[in-house]
Amino acid sequence: METTANAKVVCIILLIIAAIILVAKFKKLRGRFYLPFGALALYVLIGGASCFYAISGKFALKEFLKPFSAFLIAFILTAVSPEDKNRSGSWLGIIYSVFAATAALVSIDMISTRTIGSFFIALLSPFTDSYSSIGFIEPGVRITSLYTNPNVFASICGLGIILSLSLILSSESAKSRFFRIVLLFICTLGFTLAFSMGATLALGAALIIFFIFEKREKKAELLLLFAADFALCVVAAALISATSFDSWSGFQPVPMLCLIIGAALLCLIDKFAISGLSAYLSGKLKLLYILIAAFAALAAVFLVIAINFTGAASLSAGEALRRAEYPAPGSYNLEITGAGDVSVTIESQNRAETIMHTSTVLYSGDARSAAFTVPDDSLVCYFNFKAESDSVIEKASFGSYNLPLDYKLLPGFVANRLQGLLANENAIQRFAFFEDGLKLWRQSPIIGLGLGAFESALKSVQEFFYETKYVHNHYIQTMLETGIIGLLSFLSLFGVSAAAVIIELKKGNRHTMAAALIGSLAFMAIHAAIEVIFSFFAYLPIAYGAFALLNVCCGENVALKLPKKAQNGVIIGFTVCAVVFGVLLGMNMAAQDTISRNVTFNSLETAISLDRFEWADAKLSYVYSAMNNLDNPQIVEKADEYARDLESVRSNIIPYYVSAYYFSRGRTADAMAQGEKFVRYVISDSNNWNMELDLIRSCESDLPEYTDGVKRLAELYDSWSAENMGSIGLSEENAQFLAIFRG
Repeated sequence: METTANAKVVCIILLIIAAIILVAKFKKLRGRFYLPFGALALYVLIGGASCFYAISGKFALKEFLKPFSAFLIAFILTAVSPEDKNRSGSWLGIIYSVFAATAALVSIDMISTRTIGSFFIALLSPFTDSYSSIGFIEPGVRITSLYTNPNVFASICGLGIILSLSLILSSESAKSRFFRIVLLFICTLGFTLAFSMGATLALGAALIIFFIFEKREKKAELLLLFAADFALCVVAAALISATSFDSWSGFQPVPMLCLIIGAALLCLIDKFAISGLSAYLSGKLKLLYILIAAFAALAAVFLVIAINFTGAASLSAGEALRRAEYPAPGSYNLEITGAGDVSVTIESQNRAETIMHTSTVLYSGDARSAAFTVPDDSLVCYFNFKAESDSVIEKASFGSYNLPLDYKLLPGFVANRLQGLLANENAIQRFAFFEDGLKLWRQSPIIGLGLGAFESALKSVQEFFYETKYVHNHYIQTMLETGIIGLLSFLSLFGVSAAAVIIELKKGNRHTMAAALIGSLAFMAIHAAIEVIFSFFAYLPIAYGAFALLNVCCGENVALKLPKKAQNGVIIGFTVCAVVFGVLLGMNMAAQDTISRNVTFNSLETAISLDRFEWADAKLSYVYSAMNNLDNPQIVEKADEYARDLESVRSNIIPYYVSAYYFSRGRTADAMAQGEKFVRYVISDSNNWNMELDLIRSCESDLPEYTDGVKRLAELYDSWSAENMGSIGLSEENAQFLAIFRG
């Protein structure tokens, strides 16, 4: 079964469980239906509503299954958590911390022993094969994790760190404190190995906010605990990167040993040092702040020294080393001192190349005779050394620039991530994502284009071809999908949640997790501006869980001031919407099952009548199949009807097949119109241009609508190429074909 099909089954199961719990726990849920949970439900509901007007129902359904399922999980856990809000807060916090720590444990083990990880993946294998070919690591750089996306993984671990810290501060026994410290270390080590710069900045801000709002008597304990945890994780990460950051090739014990020993050391440090020190410092906040300032200054000094303290690099035969510099335009000669045979490829990137992940090769060959000219618009130059035999590079310089080789005080994966930091491809390319997302938003600013619109319509607005499903900024993603209405609902979710926590923080007898919850909100809000986290299902259960946790702990501060009947009406209204979606999803699954068992014209018609989301695919299958049954007037009549319906669909593939159908019917004008619609919608994609032009060439005609249509395509090709950053690569036959009609 496909992953999406499994997601539908899981969603239905969760919906059934939620319905049963709603009936059994209605009174309890009504008592916990505060504004944060209501805002979360409204945000999810608006996304679901967009499925009915989305430009691609198929993409919209696939995207909506993720937030809806995550919301149902949060709903179920909220309903079954203890009545007392303090116990409920700890209970939910531990569940979400264990979730984050489990993801980190499996991901770390998969670059180590693969005992725990393989068992975990075996448990998932009946439901999905998504994990069967994961590499888990970007060699020499960082782990990519169970989720293949290190930034999303880091965000999950980041929330785990914040929640674990808070749980430790409120531990009631030595046993529970020990368990929570282990969770903290696992999450922090996973976070460190993912080395996500955006997540690191977001977590830093979140921890500062956490520290500021934490109770006076707990500040020292919080600071000392995280400082010891982070220091141990940095040491562990350095050892892991030095021994186990290549592609996994067998049993590698170092990562798991580092995890076990590091967690044990943190427990010992906590028992024999942190308790006493925190008690001493808790009454001396000025001294604590002086220590913080001193630590920050030392960290800054160390960072400066570490970046600049470099030495010779030893490379074994075949080993590569990549270093970056930002030279001024001009001609240079690379000077190498050392032993052994080393080649080098020198690349330059300007802004356009950085955005498009391309480069200009300035030189390739023997490193000792490298001469190159840096262009005027260059942002960064990369020097890719490769040892032909065992070699030592003692120094590599050009002009007044000395390339850093081996960073003596930094772990290898940190040093590798620092290369080209001032002209980071991913960071700069994000601005292209943001710009294209805003272009799509302007097409429907109030209600948006529906979930999945960015993935579906991206190629119609990009200035060069690239592939991504999401904007990497959830505020823009929300705007283009659900318009200003959706953005306001997303912002209100954070707004009412922040209001609830701030009111709680002002109480003398406030919830023990209040400071951590305001830190969690900051972490999610900041990271959502630069990452795809709220579009990944792996992240949503813990993110929505954080909102549910906040709702339980602090939601009563912003309770819905409604009569019971009105409260009942609100809950029942949301329930009806969920049930309606469940019924429609069931009909969709029935339609897909009907087609999968036997694809006939009758089964396709049945699927079309049942399916509200993927009907266009069923109609397209009917139309495409009709091309082999043109002698059957009933089938042709129905295919013509469906083809007319499909003409209005905005899709990255449907117009191509409709164009082919119209050619088979001899309707050249309609075929050319659909062909032009297709290439306009995927205009940056060379493969799709070639597909359509291959089709048009195979249906050559002397009709004026044919020649005029090809001329329009030639004009479209020329105008787009002149106005945009990218280029459309046509096959030789298609380039000549357009040239003929262009003339």
